[in-house]
Amino acid sequence: EDGSERIKLSDRSAYCITVYDGYVYFICGDAEEPGIFRTDMNGTNETKLWYNEEQHIFIKNNTLYFCSVSDVYSLDLGEVNEDFDCDNLIGDEICLGSFPDDEWPFEWCFGEDYIYYVRFDNNCLCRTHYDVSDPEILLDHAVSDLTLRGDILYFYDKDEDCMKVLS
Repeated sequence: EDGSERIKLSDRSAYCITVYDGYVYFICGDAEEPGIFRTDMNGTNETKLWYNEEQHIFIKNNTLYFCSVSDVYSLDLGEVNEDFDCDNLIGDEICLGSFPDDEWPFEWCFGEDYIYYVRFDNNCLCRTHYDVSDPEILLDHAVSDLTLRGDILYFYDKDEDCMKVLS
C-alpha cells in the first residue's frame, strides 16, 4: 500500500504490456528508440525484439505476433537469446500476411484462432486468420473498442450506441 513493493522494470514509455513465460513484453513509443522489447521479471536483461513501434502484440505457443499498419508478423521466441539482434531480422521473412488496401484495419484484437479487426473504410467488424486469409465481415456496421476475453469478443456498437458481445 505504501508503494515500497514496486520494482522498476524499464525507463521506457511502455504500452500494450503482456507477461509470458517469465518475461514482460511491451511496445515502446519513445521517439528516440521505438520498438518491441522484453525484460525479465526483475527489470534486467532487456532485449529489443523489433525495431519499429507497432500497434499490438500477442503471444501464443512461444510465438510473438504483432501488427503494423497492414502487415501481421510472427517471431519465434525460442530464437531470442543473448546474441539476438533485431537488426538482423528481415520483415519479409517473418511477415505472415498483409491486408489489402480496402481491408486496412485501424483496431485489432488477437484471438486464439483469428485476428478480429475494425476496417478503416467503414468501421465494420471483421475477422481473419493470422496469415490474413479468408477475411469475413461479422457485423456490417460501425463498431469500436474491441477486447477479447476467452472466446467472447466485447465491443462498442456505434449504430446502436451500446456495448455488445459476440461469442
